[in-house]
Amino acid sequence: MVARNLRRHGNTGATTPGPARPGAIGRPAEWLRYLAERCLIIPAADILPRRAALFVADAVGFADALLPTATTRIARQEVMASTGLHGWRALVLSARRLAGPRRDLVVLRRFRRGREHPRDRKIVEVHGEIVQRLLAERRSFIIAMAHFPHAAELAVPDVLIPASAGWCPNSAIPARRLSPGVLRERLQNHLLYNLELKLAGQSESPLLPRVGEGDVLTAMLDRLRQPQGIVRLFVDASWEKPNAHRRSFAGIADRGFAFGVARLARLAQCPIVVNVCTYDADDSVRVEWGPRLEPPAPDDVSMDVVILDRLLDALERGVGRYPAQYLHPMGFDRAWHAGDQRWVDDAQPVPVAT
Repeated sequence: MVARNLRRHGNTGATTPGPARPGAIGRPAEWLRYLAERCLIIPAADILPRRAALFVADAVGFADALLPTATTRIARQEVMASTGLHGWRALVLSARRLAGPRRDLVVLRRFRRGREHPRDRKIVEVHGEIVQRLLAERRSFIIAMAHFPHAAELAVPDVLIPASAGWCPNSAIPARRLSPGVLRERLQNHLLYNLELKLAGQSESPLLPRVGEGDVLTAMLDRLRQPQGIVRLFVDASWEKPNAHRRSFAGIADRGFAFGVARLARLAQCPIVVNVCTYDADDSVRVEWGPRLEPPAPDDVSMDVVILDRLLDALERGVGRYPAQYLHPMGFDRAWHAGDQRWVDDAQPVPVAT
């Protein structure tokens, strides 16, 4: 069930859709999603006031939640597993979850067009003293993230820690193909990639090669060996390779993860700080820091599993607290227990306020 679950998640909340079958042009619902983003949301971000553009994104998400598709059913099951909600309330929250990537698209597009700027927003830091101490000591460190709204995450490199700008690996942009999944991925990746270059004041030659197009690990290791060298990494990316570390994450019972972040910290001998960026009810950006993990000895390879598990444990708690804002598949094999602040197997989720 888990393998099927991963394959069918598609765009439940992901800004990056799952890969289409070779030669497939996609199902009608997938084309509707792409056309809604390309022909409704992008023009709305360019022309309408912010609130009206976000309303369009919310309307597309709600319409998506009403479609009788596997994506819609999975989105509702994920919401039920993470909140304990049912019926109309589960539908509303699943619509918010499906609207999340579209709202992200609106804000990123407005940043790219210069209609607003990340610095214009109210930013609330939680446990900011963790990184302030590292910055005061001019320490190098790794910021470990999960896939929450990209527009919210830009508060870190563009406002709070400019030294990290341009030092977050990006996925390679897929070749153009007549597939709605590929076209949606190109739309999102082009926008995010070009925006990060613009905000970092870089040319078209980035500081880091894209994943799959160069030696990203070596480039980041060189950066971390410099004074106050800071890099940002998404730790929750699925890594279905033979050498992957397999474990549960959020509502998914079995997934593969790369050891890259743990190995990088060990070789560079620098700490890792967990970072979760979300939106509060008043649309301010909430930036949560911690925990901070110190690196093991450079030759202690056995600690890579321990470090990676601690990072994933912390990040999946963020997914449980902010399920509607998580952009990647959440799964529904496990349930979120709000009282214990952890995901549990074979248990009913405890309803929480949304």
